[in-house]
Amino acid sequence: MDGSINVIAGTAIYGAAKVLGYSWWCHVGLARLRTDLPPEQRTPLAIKLGLIRLGIGFVVGIPMALVFGLIASITWFFPPLGYLLTYVPVRWFEWGIMIWLIDPPARSMRQLLRSCSPAERRWRLQGIVVSCLLDIVFFLCVALGLQGMGRVFC
Repeated sequence: MDGSINVIAGTAIYGAAKVLGYSWWCHVGLARLRTDLPPEQRTPLAIKLGLIRLGIGFVVGIPMALVFGLIASITWFFPPLGYLLTYVPVRWFEWGIMIWLIDPPARSMRQLLRSCSPAERRWRLQGIVVSCLLDIVFFLCVALGLQGMGRVFC
């Protein structure tokens, strides 16, 4: 396959996986954290939130690629450690932004940094797991020669 086709294909596959995964997880968040929201309103809102989450990850992911390069050079002996040290804290913050969007009445700095309830913290931690699992799509694309963006975006 031509190199530019590989980049387009890898980026499209990875981006689509992220949007689908993030939309699904936002739907779960709406069901768990916004029980006042009618079920028929959850799916359209979840798709919008999934796209917003992808956008946040893309914007944050650009500078994080530089941070990951630095951390990876320090943790060269165990690359997964560099990945975890870079992306887990950032994703905690990103999913905190999503809680702000999902539950607007509860917005506070505390919620962004820590989360207010055990249910929010649980959803946020599980969101980090979802993000990391979706990165497997990126690593598979790389293994298949579909390089995509050349990095994981948050």
